[in-house]
Amino acid sequence: MKRKSALLLLLPFMAITKSYCFEPAVKQNIRPFSQLEIGVNASTLGIGFDFATPINDYLSLRGGYTFMPKFTLSMEFGVGIEEGTPAVGEGEVVESKFDKMASIVEGLTGSKVNDHVTMLAEPTMHNFKLLVDVHPFNNKHWRFTTGFYAGPSTIARVSNSAEDMPTLYAANMFNNMYDKAIIDEPVISWNGMDLYAGEALLEYGRLGFAVGNRADGTVYKMEPNEYCMVGVEAKTNAFKPYLGFGYSGGNGKTHLNLDCGLLFWGGAPDIITHDGTNLTRDITNIEGQMGKYMDLARRFTMFPMLSIGISRVL
Repeated sequence: MKRKSALLLLLPFMAITKSYCFEPAVKQNIRPFSQLEIGVNASTLGIGFDFATPINDYLSLRGGYTFMPKFTLSMEFGVGIEEGTPAVGEGEVVESKFDKMASIVEGLTGSKVNDHVTMLAEPTMHNFKLLVDVHPFNNKHWRFTTGFYAGPSTIARVSNSAEDMPTLYAANMFNNMYDKAIIDEPVISWNGMDLYAGEALLEYGRLGFAVGNRADGTVYKMEPNEYCMVGVEAKTNAFKPYLGFGYSGGNGKTHLNLDCGLLFWGGAPDIITHDGTNLTRDITNIEGQMGKYMDLARRFTMFPMLSIGISRVL
């Protein structure tokens, strides 16, 4: 049964190769750099173009550029403060610390504070590539490939949506008031008058987004920076070795190209917040959508590359 399933999966690939392999490519005593082949492709790395030229009957050189088109994925972070366990009498409605804080901020600024922030993730990956194709068989349509991809180390960015700026501004303002209350300094000094937040503010704690736990068990909260923004970057090695195999076949000067391989980017990507915290290595028990994305990212110590393209010999 397993053999039958495997054969069924191979049928589309066999059909493609049969359609484009009209005549077997054999040894032709090719001179180095005697022709140039250019093409376009779509792959798990995005879309791109490449060029290829032969070195001899068994080796060819291939280079090019790939980039990931822009798109966004959204995820939500809960906004909150450390909550105690309030005593609730029968029929009594107890206002949470977050609700109290939101009321304070709304009274001061007129802006409402949401209990969540939407984060938008977008890929920024693009790479130049230089590859060597090895054709060890008499049928030159099949090849093994080695080489490297190189590009910026940042492959994705995550930032808050514009609609959440009032909430992030309110969080910074509240945290500033809280810090001043701890050291008993005035929040505002104007015209000889000092305005203090008051000791009652100390029961709330700082406002932020509870992401997960540090190694010592404490909760890591991501707080807005001085520009009322929160952000995350995914980083890998800028230099990424590649190993794979492929097929190229066609009628005349037009070729169909298929490639499959692995991009080695030196372990799982580092997911780093704007305050320098590495979520991949320093934080555990990340919940929600971010937790799912982090679990996925930690598994990608190597990146699978699948590509299909069309090229033409000039």
